[in-house]
Amino acid sequence: MAKVTSINHVAFAVKELKPALENAIDVLGGEMMMEFESVEDRYKGACVRFGDSIMSFIASDDPDSFISKHVEKYGNSVQHIGLEIGDIEAYVAGLEAKGVRLD
Repeated sequence: MAKVTSINHVAFAVKELKPALENAIDVLGGEMMMEFESVEDRYKGACVRFGDSIMSFIASDDPDSFISKHVEKYGNSVQHIGLEIGDIEAYVAGLEAKGVRLD
């Protein structure tokens, strides 16, 4: 079976992007990599590098966006973890064979 080769990034859904980035950069010592926006999914975000590791932060002003709903339910928290996988098709097939629901 194909395997996870590394963690690409950890993404945090946050109520407010600016204070999260200030904390990650000014307090924790991260380095801004890039900012991004999804018009379709109604959120903005940024990636911050910590050595070989990356944290991304995503926030939305739209109360109906999936990010706002996540923050409302769980507070500022991990929203997803991006994984590097050698053979994604084989990995997905293996998960599905084990009954894991994927979307």
